[in-house]
Order: sequence, then structure tokens, then C-alpha cells
Amino acid sequence: FSPFLFNLANYSKKMLEFGGNNNGLLEVQMKNIVWVGNKFSDIKDILFLFDYTINLYGKNTSKNICFSKTRVNNNLDNLEIDKFIGKNLLRLITETNDVIMFYNPKKAYKFEKLIQDKTICLNDGFLLELLSDKISCHNFFAKDIKFAPYICIQGKYVKYNSLKKIFPKFNKFIIQKSKGSGGFETYLFTKENEDIILKILNKDCRYLVSGYIERNIPINTHIVIGDHDYIIFPFSKQIIEIKCNKLIYRGTDFINTTCIDATRIIDVLTPVIFKLQKIGYRGIVGVDLIIDLETNQIFLIELNCRFQGSTFLINKALLQNKLPILQEINILAFQGKELSNIIQKDFNVPWASVIFYQNADNSINISNSILFETEDDNLSNYISLEPFSYLRKEIYKKKE
Repeated sequence: FSPFLFNLANYSKKMLEFGGNNNGLLEVQMKNIVWVGNKFSDIKDILFLFDYTINLYGKNTSKNICFSKTRVNNNLDNLEIDKFIGKNLLRLITETNDVIMFYNPKKAYKFEKLIQDKTICLNDGFLLELLSDKISCHNFFAKDIKFAPYICIQGKYVKYNSLKKIFPKFNKFIIQKSKGSGGFETYLFTKENEDIILKILNKDCRYLVSGYIERNIPINTHIVIGDHDYIIFPFSKQIIEIKCNKLIYRGTDFINTTCIDATRIIDVLTPVIFKLQKIGYRGIVGVDLIIDLETNQIFLIELNCRFQGSTFLINKALLQNKLPILQEINILAFQGKELSNIIQKDFNVPWASVIFYQNADNSINISNSILFETEDDNLSNYISLEPFSYLRKEIYKKKE
């Protein structure tokens, strides 16, 4: 870990202390696993953990099943994709003794009980619903931590002048649907685009609305929560692009993070982790935060009760250091194992990635790095592309 994570134990008796030596990868006893995710390229380095994989993007092989009709936007609900996943899962778990691990475990609750029963690392459906809904999550944690000032309001009541009266210090606003990922349901609302946004919003849907902090640093981290302890992984800067009045997630930078005040972020995260632990949440969770450069305040933005688009970069660093990957640590957390001795070796994540979408394919510069690899997950073999569907990603490595 970078030096600021080495002394995490100073902040809590339950915080993990890093350092020392590791005696190789942990032995995780389990049945064979079917992985259900998005990009085959994200898990190509960790195929040793899986018997079969089901992904939205990639090449079909004997062990990897991909949705090969249309390149879809995986951040939006898609009934055809659900049917594709459900059909293949039922076939695989009927023919084998495999269990299932989802990139996004909440999706297990879309399918029949047999699939849920075969899914490992699955939190209670009520908890996942509570935490993945941006409005209920804000309300649940409002007494424990700071959010940027916000209101919840139905789409039919959203008006620029009304918001200006509520948030007089702001000239722009963020409007978020209660559920959504990748920024595709997150809108930048201004006086100039008011008519456009109001036509998009569902009049009967509730939205989370807050002022837009223009000078900011968006931060992300992975956390694995066990019964008695937890691990906070290195922080990264998120790459966000404003495109078509949306705040689109374009990638992650673990390389240029010297501007991040780790101590203060840990102080923000600690009560969140303890509350998640107390209500029974276990395993992987992603956390998005923002640093307001005008006031130097740190705000929680949202929780992602799943693996993330940047998980594969952390796994790259873990593998290079002969350490267990996040999926293995996630399994151990659900088995009730102590996490305190899993990682006893410092490591950095010298990686960054940029994602390209249909309609959002501007190049982005990653400082202090060199282009390591470009991966398009078999793009040339797809018949058609949906708007804002995933095209490819560039992976950057820190300069020596």
C-alpha cells in the first residue's frame, strides 16, 4: 500500500495493520465458481478462480459465455440481458455443482430462488436495496457523516429558480435518479439546459438533488468488511467527463493521487464502515467521495455494493505482489474469517484506465504514465452498438 495506508491501525482497534511478510496466496476452500460480470478483460488475469464466466463483452469460448448480439450500455437495465444471464446460469448450475459469484450481487435477486441459493457472497436483499438506492442511503447515513447539502424531490417539481432559492450559493445542480451507475442517470442541471433536462426527468420519479461543486476531486476506494475487521484499499481519483448533460464515469487513476488527504478520508469512512458492519453487511463495497477544493470538506457521494470498474487494477497489483485478489478476500469475509493477516505486505497500485463509450470517446491524458495496453473485448465481432455502449479501455502504467 502507499505509505498513508500503512498505519491505518492507528485509527481504530478494528482497522487492519499492514506490513510484514506473506506466505503466498491463501487457500480458499470452495466449490467451482461461475462468474457473472461485464467485461471479460477485467477478469482475464484471475481465471484460475472460475470454472465458467458469463460476461456482456468479450469473446465466446468453451469457458467464457458472452452476449454477442449487441454492444449494450451495461449501466442501464436490460431485460434481454437478464434473460441471457438467467438462461445460462440455470444451464450451468444444473449441469455442474458450481456456485455463482456476481460482479453486482444485487442482480441475483432478479432471478429465481435456485440461482439465489447458489450465489455466494450475497448480502440480504433488503440491505442491498437500502444501500444501492441513493436517496435511502443518504437518509440512512445522514446522522453519521457529511453529505453535500441535498434534497429529494419528484421530477415534476424540479425547477431551476426553485433550486436556486434552496441552494443560493450554486448556479449548477446535480440531479440523480435514485438508482443508476456510471453517471448515466446523473445530470448536470443549469439555467441554459433546463428545458432539455426537464423533458428527460420522469415527473413521478423521486430524484436526489444537490449543488454542483465545480472545483472538486472525485475519490473512490474499495473496502472489504468482515465480522470483526475490515480492509480499506488504496484510494484513486475518478475520471469524470461532462457529456450530453451527464456526468459520465470515464475511468480511474491510481497513479496521480498525491493530492488525496488519506487521513481525513479515513476519518470520514470509519463511521460508515462501523454502521455497515453493525447492520450485517459483509464483503466488498465501493465508496465514492468528493473533496470540495473551495472549502476543503470531504463528502460521501454514494456506496456501490459490488465490485467496481477499477477492481481489475487493484487485482493486477495484488497479483504482482503474490497477494490474494479481491474476489478471494471477499469470499473469506463471508466465511467469517479474520481479515487482519491476509495482507501483510506493502503494495501500490501503479495503474490507471480510461474507458471509451459510444458517444463518449474523447481521449484523456493520464500524467506520469505510459500506455500499457488497449483492450476492446472483441468489439469488431458485435453486430450493433447501443448509445453509450462500452467500446474499449486503455490501461496505463506508472512511469518508472
